[in-house]
Amino acid sequence: MGLKARVVPGRLPLRRLTTAVAAAAAVAGACTEVNESADVPFSLSMERQAAPGVVFGDSLRDTLGDAVQLRATAYNFEGEEIPGIPITFTSLDTTVNIVDGYVIGRALGDTAQIVASVDAGGEPLQTQADRSIVVTLKPDSVGEEDEAATYAIERVAARTYLSPVLDVEVWSRLDTPEPDTTIQAILVRYDVAPTGQPVLDPNNSTVAWLVEAGTTRRATSDTTGSAGTAGVRLQVAIECIRFQSAPEAPLCPEQPVPERFTVTARVTYKRGTPVRGSPVTFTVENPPLADF
Repeated sequence: MGLKARVVPGRLPLRRLTTAVAAAAAVAGACTEVNESADVPFSLSMERQAAPGVVFGDSLRDTLGDAVQLRATAYNFEGEEIPGIPITFTSLDTTVNIVDGYVIGRALGDTAQIVASVDAGGEPLQTQADRSIVVTLKPDSVGEEDEAATYAIERVAARTYLSPVLDVEVWSRLDTPEPDTTIQAILVRYDVAPTGQPVLDPNNSTVAWLVEAGTTRRATSDTTGSAGTAGVRLQVAIECIRFQSAPEAPLCPEQPVPERFTVTARVTYKRGTPVRGSPVTFTVENPPLADF
């Protein structure tokens, strides 16, 4: 009878890992044996893949358009990485093929569940099936979903100023003269700059930054959904607050917020080549004074 793989949910921090094992061993008594050898895997962690989708008939590629392998790391009982140990990647269905860690799309439109496994001293150790990848069409066109000339920053909550969602659509051409089908699971990268100035640091800017469409978490990218669209919003610092009790004396920050920003969306494919229509640019205007 074949060995049943031991499934691990992910790697715990070293202190929590050893404490949990010690507690489990104490409960089970003499019936529990833990292999503490430095070269025997105790836990296995699979890295998130480079992109959410793989093009039908092609390999999984990163944001630079290069084919990349899946990666995972095995750790011993002490929580130390075990270098060079053979790790196998498997798809739980026939949506993709995996050859030497390279994922190749073979069933259009389906989603593959991928696991990593390793030999843990004669016992198979396997990750949970929590890594999925969509097989999609080749992206070759991108455009603005709503071709407005400019967008305006609006007050959506106390001390929160956001633009509308800056959406793009990604298409695949099916031997037709015009874009034919919007496609999902394509990564769209964004940046923002005061118009005519350098791009702002996406993680540290205190002037303006991009956020996920449905939250206020900072973002530098989004993935097209089932409708083929992706989008982010621009959030800006409050330039000035004018209090109703003293409208003649507004409170303004030390660093003025620019009145206009340019948000750029990029879609690339093999070897970082831009698809047709990329980059897409949005002009966002910021009102000069906030009324409260």
